[in-house]
Amino acid sequence: MSDTSIVDNGKHYVARGITLVAPADEAEVRAALMLARRAGRPVIARGAGKSQGGLYQADGAVILDMSKFNRIVDIDADQRWARVQAGVIWDRLRLELEGHGLAVASSQSYGVFSVGGSISINAHGRNIDVGVVARSILSIRVMLADGSVVEADRQTNAELFSLVLGGLGLFGIVLEATLVLVANTIYRCRGVSIMQCTEYPGHVARSVLTDPSVHFHYARFDIADGRLWERLYTIEYFQDAELAADALPVLTGPPRSAWFEHCVGWLIRRAAWARRIRLVGEAVYRLDMKPRRRSATVREAWSVVDHTRRPTADWLQEYFIPRDRFMDFVTLAQPILNEGSIRILNTTVRIIHKNTDAFLTYARQDSFAFVIFFQQTLDQASIRRTEDVLRRLLDCALACGGAYYLCYQRVAEPAQLAQAYPKIGAFFAAKRRYDPDGLLINEFYKQYAPAFPLETETAA
Repeated sequence: MSDTSIVDNGKHYVARGITLVAPADEAEVRAALMLARRAGRPVIARGAGKSQGGLYQADGAVILDMSKFNRIVDIDADQRWARVQAGVIWDRLRLELEGHGLAVASSQSYGVFSVGGSISINAHGRNIDVGVVARSILSIRVMLADGSVVEADRQTNAELFSLVLGGLGLFGIVLEATLVLVANTIYRCRGVSIMQCTEYPGHVARSVLTDPSVHFHYARFDIADGRLWERLYTIEYFQDAELAADALPVLTGPPRSAWFEHCVGWLIRRAAWARRIRLVGEAVYRLDMKPRRRSATVREAWSVVDHTRRPTADWLQEYFIPRDRFMDFVTLAQPILNEGSIRILNTTVRIIHKNTDAFLTYARQDSFAFVIFFQQTLDQASIRRTEDVLRRLLDCALACGGAYYLCYQRVAEPAQLAQAYPKIGAFFAAKRRYDPDGLLINEFYKQYAPAFPLETETAA
C-alpha cells in the first residue's frame, strides 16, 4: 500500500493522495472497502490503467488495482462461454481461447485492456456481427459498496446488470464476468475502397449491412491539412468458409502492421506532405488479401499509440451520430476541424448497432462512431483551446441527434451531457440508491452529479 499521485493516459487529469491496493481475492477487496469507509475515503477499481478521462481517479481515493484478479476461471467450449476474473487482459484471453478454436465475441481493437474495464465503459470495436461489448456479457459478479456480492444478468438483478454495463465503475467492483464466445473462424479482406465521404453512407447500406458474411468494417478519413474529412477509405473482412479450419496458425507476437503504423505516426506528426498522402498510402498498404483468424482481425498493437515518453499527449474523443445524419455531422464539423486548432492524426468511422443492454447507453439508435485521435500540447492555453473545439464538436453531434463517449475528455457542460444522455439524472439517482454513502466515486461523478441533485426518476 502506498500514497502517490496518478495521471491518466492522456496526461491531463491528475489525482493526488492516492492509496494503491492490489487485492488478490474477494476478502481483500471487501477489507479495502471497509477500511476506506472508516477513513471516509472514496474507492475506485482500476483495470489496466490505460484510460483517459479520470475514470479511475479521485483525490484521496483508495484505488483497487485489479491486476491480481487475472484468472480464467472456466471455458466451456461446447456451450461457447468463458468465465474470467475482471483483471484478465483481452490479449491473454484471446491466446488461451485459440487452443479451443474459439474467440471473444466482442472486444476493443487493442488487447491491452482488462475485461472489467471494458465492461465499465461498455467498449466497442470493429466487429459488426455482435456489436458492443455489453451484448457479449452473459453475467457478472459484482461486489457492492456495502461489501455484499451479487450475481447479475438480464433476468436476475437485471437493473444492476444494466447499470454496471457502461456504469463507469460507480455501482460496484466487477469481480468476474461470463462472456459469449464464437468460433475463431477465418476472414479475408474484401478490398479497400477510396471514396468521397458523401458516398460512404450508401456504400455501407448497399455493400456492408446487406452482406451477412461481413463481420468487420471500418473507414478512415483523409487528414490532409485543409481537406479534413473530404475523402475516406473503407475496409471490410468477410467470413471465408472455403478455407480449412487449420489453414492458419495461432497468434504469435505483435500484429504484423505495427512497424508500418509506427512509421506513419512518426511522419504525420511532423510533415504536411505525409498527411496529404496518408490516405492513399495507407489504403494501398492495406490491400492485403492474406486471410486471418477472428482473434487477429480485431487486434492492433498498443505500442503504436503508447507515447508516454513524449512531452505531448495523444487524446481521443468520440461522437456517435445517427446513420442518416452522417453527412450532416461531417458538414457541421469540417469547418471547425479545418481551423487547425487541433492536429488530427486519425479519424476512424465504425458502425454501431442499436443496443440498450447498458442503462447509460450511447447506442440508442443505429449510429456511426467518429473516433477522433489527435495530438495535444499540454500547456494550459492549448488545453483550453482544445476543450473549446471539443465542446463545439459536441454541439454539432447533439444538433444531429447524437451522443459522445463518456470515457474520454470531460469537457461537456451538464446541459450537453443531459442532451446526449437523457437518462443521466436517473443514472445518478440509481447511484445514490445503490451507494447512499457515496463510497464508489470518480472524477466523472464528482464533476457532473451535483448538476442533477433533484432527480427523482428511478432507474427502473
